Amino acid sequence: VGAGGPGPPGFAPEDLDETGRAQYELFKQGKVNRRKLLVRLKDNPTVQAAGEGGYWDPFRDGEVTETVVESPGQTTTTTTATLRGPNFQAFARRTVTRATGFRDVENMKKRGKDSMDGFLKENNLTTEMKHAWYGAQSGIAVLDLEDESKAEELWMKLKSMEGRNGREGVIDFVELDVQFEAFQTDLNCRPIDDWGFHQTRTPQALQLLGESEPDSNNANVTVAVVDSGVDYTHPALANRIFVNEVELNGEDGVDDDLNGFVDDIRGWNFFENTNETMDRNGHGTHVAGILAADPDPSGRVNHQGIAPNALILPCRFT
Repeated sequence: VGAGGPGPPGFAPEDLDETGRAQYELFKQGKVNRRKLLVRLKDNPTVQAAGEGGYWDPFRDGEVTETVVESPGQTTTTTTATLRGPNFQAFARRTVTRATGFRDVENMKKRGKDSMDGFLKENNLTTEMKHAWYGAQSGIAVLDLEDESKAEELWMKLKSMEGRNGREGVIDFVELDVQFEAFQTDLNCRPIDDWGFHQTRTPQALQLLGESEPDSNNANVTVAVVDSGVDYTHPALANRIFVNEVELNGEDGVDDDLNGFVDDIRGWNFFENTNETMDRNGHGTHVAGILAADPDPSGRVNHQGIAPNALILPCRFT
């Protein structure tokens, strides 16, 4: 056994790649589900059906070509582009769906289960783990372990069958079921460290303005969120909602500020033509949080918006 650790000869935790080592640290910290493993066989029903060109692969970028016929017998547009990371994954998933049709997803899942069951039987693992679920588009199987005390041993064994990093193997990849927390626990967070800061390409915008970090002096900025409304009672947003003081202190049922909207105290509901802008979907509140969430001193909210001093004007359109 490699270096005295669990697993087949020649393979132990120290033989893991960078991703594997990071997962192993989480494993030791108890931050993984020790009763599950995520496995994708190289030769699985999804890749058999879709072909390599349309196969979803989280480890690669790719070049894609789409031909669009704008109108029958007229304009045809062909676009070729190199997509990286999640963008290529999303395109590949769509390609897999087109290539296979997936008219019978249950049949694809059954084929995936049969394939994994055959693999477990061939490797004498049927008493150690069993197939629980198969992703028809991803080709990833979820395995349930009978004994969580053997999680590390079984993970090492399957890792030794992985065909990566110059090794030949029947497994594309095997991963632990890592537990993630939705929010960080440190309230001393900065917008520059937050998810939304980078997803909204704020660094590029700041670079154009000659800045390196968001300017905290943005209290006079009001941002209209054109979406499903905003939960103006949310603890992270309650103090960040624009309030029309003229209407708030005016007469009910009267357009006090003469802007064409009666009692528009917190924006306007253009969908129902009322002043009720409460979010009944959740998306608008999510967007408003990325923009201007204010960390809650009670500790219930650990997220800070990109512009935490800006004000949100709810504009509901759905």
